Amino acid sequence: MDFFTHLMFGFLISSWASGNFYNPYVVLGSLLAVLPDFDIFLFPLWRRFPFASHHGITHTALFVVAVSPVIAVIGKFLFWTDLNLPVAAGIMLVTGLMHLGCDALTNWGTPVLYPLSKKYYNLSIDLAVNVYLMLWFFAAVVFLALVRFRYLPFLNMEMASAILGVSYLSYFALRAGSKLYFKRRFKNEFCLLPTEKPWHWRMARRSENEKEIVIGIRNSRGVEEYRIPKFHGERIEVKSCEDLVYTYYLPEVQSHLGVFRFPYYRLNCTNGKWEIIWYVAEMHPRMNLKVDYTDGRFRVRSWW
Repeated sequence: MDFFTHLMFGFLISSWASGNFYNPYVVLGSLLAVLPDFDIFLFPLWRRFPFASHHGITHTALFVVAVSPVIAVIGKFLFWTDLNLPVAAGIMLVTGLMHLGCDALTNWGTPVLYPLSKKYYNLSIDLAVNVYLMLWFFAAVVFLALVRFRYLPFLNMEMASAILGVSYLSYFALRAGSKLYFKRRFKNEFCLLPTEKPWHWRMARRSENEKEIVIGIRNSRGVEEYRIPKFHGERIEVKSCEDLVYTYYLPEVQSHLGVFRFPYYRLNCTNGKWEIIWYVAEMHPRMNLKVDYTDGRFRVRSWW
């Protein structure tokens, strides 16, 4: 999930928990709501220490539990001498764990149980980064400012924050409900890949054998099957530009994704050119992997 939505959730939760919108608990709670994403500054270590990469060690319950009391103590002795340490640590614990929960809603997931398990848990009901959700954050900030400075006199901050909370819950409920609907409709035969639109999903079925990976794609024409050879140099027929999304499974694409688990993408289907761009790092949109499709062959180019 994007940095801005994490920040908004941290602000709302810490203000509700502390009963006030203007106190150090809101500052600390908002900090822990975004702190796990500061692992981007560990970028030089990512290839040598994979679990230091984005959505690695900082996205575990162990990290949140360890840093919450430490930051509470630092805050008390450096900034707020009257800070209630248990309350501050408790609020940060909640907002930090909320960060992990929000990321688990996306198709990226989090290794929340590390070191007991390195498995990434996710529900895949939203994209790792949804641009519409990011834009909603800025609309929400404007809304809170209008209420705070009494341009909307019929609302107070408590009511405004409740409205925002309900709007976010409604959005994710719509996401989850639409996914459940499609899973039942197609009898769980296909995995569901979220798109920017809550009601729109891409559906695929993946299997493999010694020689190839078999991808079944459900689209407007029904179910179409692609057989992706595990050996380089063989021709692959792609029936439509939109189906390029399944180049994610190509071995030469997967070989570039050792650090990044679930990239997002943009299709270019104009002027007879078929191209998909995988943005392999949500915090740096210029880090990408381009796949061109021409005459039955793929060309893979990377930049990072």
